[in-house]
Amino acid sequence: MILITRPSQPPAYAERAALGQTALEATAAEGGFKAQRRYDFDSSIWLAAREVLREASYGKCVWCESQADYTSLAGIEHYRPKHRAEGLRKGEIHPDHYWWLAYSWDNLVFSCENCNRAKRNRFPVVGKRLEPGGPSGAEQPLLLDPYGTDDPSEHLWFEDDGTVRPISHRGDVTIEVLALNRPDLVERRREAAALTLSVLAAAPDPIPVSTLAELTAPRREYVGLRRQLLERHQLRVGTEAAAEISVPETVTIVPPDIGAVWIEKVDIVNFGCFHELELRFSAPGEGYEPWIVVLGANGSGKSTILRAIALALCSEDARRRLAPDASKYVNRDARASRGHVRIRFNQGDELRLEASRGSRHFTVTGRRPEFALAGYGPTRLLPHRTTSTSHRATGPQLANLFDPWASLANAEPWLADPRQVPPDDFKVLASSLKTLMSVTDEIALSRRSGKMRARMFNTTVDLDELSDGYQSILALSLDLSLAFGGERGQGYSTENFEGMVLIDELEVHLHPEWKMRVVSDLRSVFPHLQFVATTHDPLCLRGLQPGELHLLERRDGTITHQQTDVPPGLDADEILTGSWFGLDTTLDPKVQADLMQYRNLRLAGHGPDDPAVADLQHGLELTLGSYTGTSLGRVMVEAAGELVAEQAAPAAAADTKLTKDQIKERLLAHARERTE
Repeated sequence: MILITRPSQPPAYAERAALGQTALEATAAEGGFKAQRRYDFDSSIWLAAREVLREASYGKCVWCESQADYTSLAGIEHYRPKHRAEGLRKGEIHPDHYWWLAYSWDNLVFSCENCNRAKRNRFPVVGKRLEPGGPSGAEQPLLLDPYGTDDPSEHLWFEDDGTVRPISHRGDVTIEVLALNRPDLVERRREAAALTLSVLAAAPDPIPVSTLAELTAPRREYVGLRRQLLERHQLRVGTEAAAEISVPETVTIVPPDIGAVWIEKVDIVNFGCFHELELRFSAPGEGYEPWIVVLGANGSGKSTILRAIALALCSEDARRRLAPDASKYVNRDARASRGHVRIRFNQGDELRLEASRGSRHFTVTGRRPEFALAGYGPTRLLPHRTTSTSHRATGPQLANLFDPWASLANAEPWLADPRQVPPDDFKVLASSLKTLMSVTDEIALSRRSGKMRARMFNTTVDLDELSDGYQSILALSLDLSLAFGGERGQGYSTENFEGMVLIDELEVHLHPEWKMRVVSDLRSVFPHLQFVATTHDPLCLRGLQPGELHLLERRDGTITHQQTDVPPGLDADEILTGSWFGLDTTLDPKVQADLMQYRNLRLAGHGPDDPAVADLQHGLELTLGSYTGTSLGRVMVEAAGELVAEQAAPAAAADTKLTKDQIKERLLAHARERTE
């Protein structure tokens, strides 16, 4: 890390930031988080800042000095988080900090995705935080500011092996918050250090100014490390080098942390119904973790994937309860006597779960980082109030993924208890739950006498009186809040939860409108959770990003896999009849049979006056006219149907343009008739 001069604010950014700030101030005036409202941040505003900040840092992350990927919004981070700032203590959350600085030019930094992931909303300070809306100079941050006045070399000491040690309290906090000793970064710094030292060793004495300038040029990676190596080298070879180099004492106050843990890849070999399967998570987006959504027919292995991941990641005790006979998971059609699941983490760790024929016990090799996990099957309604929250037999929720009759934990008494969830934490959680329930800000969640209640549609009801759709969403989100927040002492700011969630049949109990929003809403509320979900519903594919959809197909007894994306803008019928679902048509089977009979009669020479043809045509016009979704769609079906009826045989390729022109003319004619 080195000091960087902040560039001037572009006028285009200032204009858009002012508009965004006005919207945030309106939310604050309505009560902000205390009124269970979420601040809506317009990420497109930061696009105008990205290139200017990138050039100022020579394309490097200002925190770790690695070349940053600026092809996405992951290049923009906030020194002070947009909201829900975290302190050093577990569960320490400040929900109103620092929304008013979300668009402030002096609060934006250019950062790599790994530092973004590690930092999240963490921003420790000494003493009291700013009053909402107050000036940034009124508090004492512990995180070093690359654009500030503090020289990072006074807080960070880089070793020849690529590690960095804290030599001040602020340095200690900065290393922990940004995970500056994560293994991949340490290795890259070690290589830079080795190259720098080799150049210095081969250079003449005195070292040419041009060599020094090239080694420490700001555009190069890890200049902070190179400068310290150069200073130490000059002390060693100087005429007064007899004095021993003074090595600052390490200052360690914060527990060491190698940063957030996430999964990069899952391999399944001869396990369950799979011979070989590889699932890779795509790169993270702006402030959120990537998903994997698995699409496939019944019997294609979707649930097997979820259970394989769960068995690999859970504890030994949970594994014995969930799968008492490991031999049943070895692929029956494979010649091999063993099957395995291998999971690779971002820190370079790998975990391998192996099952063998003739053995009821799994074998696990490799190191499992601390990693929170929850899994859910298709049946996930709110449990009975008598269900206890005091003990989960399998740790985090997994039993429901293996047993559809296993109840979810009854999180309601816990979350409804002010002693367990303080009032401010409850308001933060309520605003997140409302987003998932797709309800307006005027609707409020409350708690009384150990129960949570919802004020909606001009009445107040208990949660178990809500519809199955609401219950399904609430059961999932409440259980996640307990598993990733309350039980881990992490508080109830859902944006700060980390780990993995496995969900079978994401679409269960959801209204079509919810299905189209469920991925986007869950991603918004739980941005740092990795989701692996299965679905049969084309509407649930809305909101997926490139690289997140995986298709399973069973062909000749073998399951094939491919990563494939759905182009934006397709409707449900287009998705269903495309390669993702492979349906020939979405028409009712009887309508499809009538269309084939009509076509065959016309091709056989029967004219429109033939009673059978006329009867079929009349029935088809009534059916298609009644069930096509929009008035425009009905006009198109009528026009195309008439044209096909007149031409009988399908158009040749050379006649495609003529056919389209004829349909357009027929559409215009129908439109004129309807307006006269």
